This record gives sequence, structure tokens and C-alpha cells, in this order.
Amino acid sequence: MVNPEQLVAGLLADAVRHGATVLHQEVKAVERRGDRVIGVQAGDPYAAPDIVVAAGAWSGRIAGLPRPLSIEPIRGQMASLPWPSEVPRSIFVGDDCYLVGRGGEALAGSTMEHEGFKPEVTSAGLARIFAAASTLFPALGRLEVTRTWAGLRPVSPDGLPIVGREPRAEGLWYATGHGRNGILLAGITGQIIARMLSGESEIEHIEALRPERFWNW
Repeated sequence: MVNPEQLVAGLLADAVRHGATVLHQEVKAVERRGDRVIGVQAGDPYAAPDIVVAAGAWSGRIAGLPRPLSIEPIRGQMASLPWPSEVPRSIFVGDDCYLVGRGGEALAGSTMEHEGFKPEVTSAGLARIFAAASTLFPALGRLEVTRTWAGLRPVSPDGLPIVGREPRAEGLWYATGHGRNGILLAGITGQIIARMLSGESEIEHIEALRPERFWNW
């Protein structure tokens, strides 16, 4: 079973081991000269011949893109309860909820809410989660919540990721819009972008993900 936090930490450490430099700065804008990108504007300007926009729900808020990026933030709330020690760790999936046993926790989620950029936990959202979780696994109704949190999923209008080259700006690439499947599709998305950056033009089964499918003007 994949632990998203451990996976992200491992991928970051591996990138550094292979020579990547990690900068903790907010990218404000993509800079272009004519029809080519030349860098990004963050706390400092950084020159680059290629830029990959992979900012999740915030991807469309980066200035300087040649057209609007069709990404909307969808809030997902979650909660954690103790996993009953006498029950083997399992995954339960229902119509309105899922439960994942990870370590000593039962992770219960998740909502899908159109609330803009508000990664907040609400009593109404948690109530929906607990009601559905108790139906899936009644024993959880007797346990106390240990932690709650919320995040923003990047969702495109058709629910598919946006992956590939921006045809109106040489050197600009997208890897965003994965919705609630980001951690599952991160590896294959990275491989696809790496192949494109190396000049490979024929990659099977990604036509439906092309960035320009929403805006043809």
C-alpha cells in the first residue's frame, strides 16, 4: 500500500541525489520572449529553456501562460481514527466514502466540494464522512477522531489530466489536472514528460490529455 507522504519524500530525496536543486519559492509568472519561454518569476527570476507547470490546483493562477488553464480546485476533507487492533488492515470502498487502514490509523474520506481555494475542514463535511464511514465499518462509530485535514484537488472540465506541450509557447509543458488520482499517476506522468522533453514525439494513449483540447483559439 502506497503512503503518499513517504512516496513524495522519497521522490524528492531521489531527485536531489540525481542533481536536482530544490528551491522553496512561489512561482508568480512564466516569462516569455515571443513564442518561447525564457524562465519564471519567483522570489528571484530564473532562466530556463523548458518549464513544466505542475502546480496542482494553483496551476491556472500562474501568470504569463498563453491562454487560460482549465483547472479548478476541488476541496477534499478527511479524518483519521484509530484502526481497531483486532481487525486486519483493509480498504473499504462505498458510494460516499472510503476507509484505508494505514499503520495504526483508519483514514476516512473524502468530500468533493466546489469551494474555491479554501482548504478548510467543516463540521458539515466531517459529518458526511463519519455517517458514510460508520455505514461501511460500524465499529468506527465508537472511536475518537485523532486528526482532520483538507486539501485541494486540481480537476479539469472533463476529469482527465492535462499533460503535454503547450503549442503556443515553445518550451512550456503541463503536468496537472490529475484530480484525486495525482499520487497514483505521478510516476507515469513524470515518465511521459521526461520522454517528451528528450524529444520523443510519438507516445501512445495520451492524445486525450493534450493541453489544447479546451481552448482551440
